[in-house]
Amino acid sequence: MSGNLTSNIGQLTSLVSLDISDNMWEGIVTEAHLLNLSNLQEFSVGVMLGKNITLTFNVSSNWTPSFQLTLLTIQSCKLGPKFPHWLKDQHELTSIVFNTAGISDVLPDWFVELDLKLDNLDMAYNNLTGKFPNTFQFNFLANVDLSSNRFEGPLPLWSSNITSWYLRDNLFSGPIPVNICEALPNLTDLDISYNNLNGTIPLCIGDMNQLTTLALDNNQLIGQFPDFWGNNLSGELPSSLRNCTRMISIDLSNNQLSGLIPSWLGETMRSLLILSVRNNRFSGHTPLKVCSLRGLHILDLSENNLSGSIPSCVGNLEGFKAELTDAEASQYQGKLKLEAKGRILYYDTILYLVNSIDLSSNSLSGEIPVEITRLHKLGTLNLSMNHLTGTIPTDIGKLGWIETLDLSKNQLSVPIPPSLTTLDFLTHLNLSYNNSSGRIPTSTEFQIKDNPTIFQGNDALCGPPLRHCSNDATTTSDGGMDDDGETDDEDKVEKIWFYAVVGLGYLVGFWVFFGTLIFKKSWRVAYFRFIETCILEFHESVNLWGAARERTINQGGRATACKEWPVEHLRLIRILRLTFLEHLNLGGSVLSKVTYSWLQMINNLLPSLLELHLSQCQLLNLPSSLPTLNLTSFLVLDLSNNG
Repeated sequence: MSGNLTSNIGQLTSLVSLDISDNMWEGIVTEAHLLNLSNLQEFSVGVMLGKNITLTFNVSSNWTPSFQLTLLTIQSCKLGPKFPHWLKDQHELTSIVFNTAGISDVLPDWFVELDLKLDNLDMAYNNLTGKFPNTFQFNFLANVDLSSNRFEGPLPLWSSNITSWYLRDNLFSGPIPVNICEALPNLTDLDISYNNLNGTIPLCIGDMNQLTTLALDNNQLIGQFPDFWGNNLSGELPSSLRNCTRMISIDLSNNQLSGLIPSWLGETMRSLLILSVRNNRFSGHTPLKVCSLRGLHILDLSENNLSGSIPSCVGNLEGFKAELTDAEASQYQGKLKLEAKGRILYYDTILYLVNSIDLSSNSLSGEIPVEITRLHKLGTLNLSMNHLTGTIPTDIGKLGWIETLDLSKNQLSVPIPPSLTTLDFLTHLNLSYNNSSGRIPTSTEFQIKDNPTIFQGNDALCGPPLRHCSNDATTTSDGGMDDDGETDDEDKVEKIWFYAVVGLGYLVGFWVFFGTLIFKKSWRVAYFRFIETCILEFHESVNLWGAARERTINQGGRATACKEWPVEHLRLIRILRLTFLEHLNLGGSVLSKVTYSWLQMINNLLPSLLELHLSQCQLLNLPSSLPTLNLTSFLVLDLSNNG
């Protein structure tokens, strides 16, 4: 949905839950929109991270709402610049989300004195300043995200009930409290990166066996306990880290860590999705146990002193063969620096989309294992600046999702495999400074990459965009021979006959069938009526059989095979005969093409309806009939995800 949010929505006086999120609203929200919603307990508006809408809240500083909310979400629209004073009278809140809400203000004292028992507090990506006292309380399994603000002072140790704690990109200073492990024993996610913290890292962090995400990078930490990049930590990885069996992300980049990469990473941390130790001093072979990290999506061992061969068991890394589930994608948090497309990139909100293996700038030797071509979802493969020999795997074309392939500065030999030309998503290729020979494969994709630098340093290579091959002059278009001894002219004649016969067959078949339908109206009408009747009657018999006295209809959700069909094709108007219906979910149905006033018909024909879910229905705006309707009995109205 888009356009202005009508103030008539305030007529839904019985409404308990109002969800109009993930729509492209604009205009201004005033007290009039919320004035009569005295029963409202849940209110959600805004869009996903990475988007913004022009919807602006403009309510008086002395406005007192008539409702008591338990859940409040205002995300990616303008609630600020002042912290909302009307929140002072909300004493039942358990969840507050003001993410990217344009607030530039000091956190008021009255807010921390509200004595709320929150299980979710998200005020990330604003410009809030001030200090949080240690007295703030949270319910069990609480999530707190205050990232990207200007909060200062020492790290506050709040309720021991916190499980997710994101304070990165603020101005917190001082040491990490030595009793952090005792004060926050239930932590699963801890991100205090990009602050001004100093001192050493408490050794007890290695004993926090609930921890799945730990980010301490870009502070001023010192000492021998190794952690995230951007500090100056040295020494070997302590074995106590093996107790963090639920860890999903480890980034130790840009330190001075040394010794072997421990094999227990693959033995005890089987849930790892990200492993990055780039730019350190690790030596020895790549441990085979790394291949046990079957869910791994990002593996970065670059810029170390690793030697030996690339283990063939990399083909067992299932995380590079399948797309992430929603649950897995939600676990990716924080920032990560990776090399992709020939430059260093910082990934944040789209980190879950990255599938990368980077073993560059080491002393690896041997051949590239053919098993690596099994990793069908791999997006970046960087093996440059090693001592690899042998050939590029002939099945390299199986890496259908690859975008970045860098094999430069090795000792790879023999011709470039033709399958390399089938990589449709390849945008960055570097094969320079190897011992490759022969003709560069020609294809549309390779002509687009008309850049000689990607092949330079291979003196025995020829063909565009490098020098012409020596036998180019002997192969002419007039009677030249191909590899099977046939002339080009013979090939052309065969192709012409082949396409002519195929085209004639399609043409005859098309006109025999469709020509009859075009010139015979009665056949045409009967055919399409038969097809439509079969589809509609089958679907309706499945969905509406026995529903005459049902109180709940769930036509939405991922399990609905026909959820993308226009609603007029499903004849969902028959649902309006179910006069006892109290709960109706049409989520995922296409309502944008409905010609009648759907909301007015629902209001008139479903008098018992209490709950209506129209999420992801491609609705363009709120219906014009809204001001004339009597929807005071509605308890839940869900219009989310129509943007």
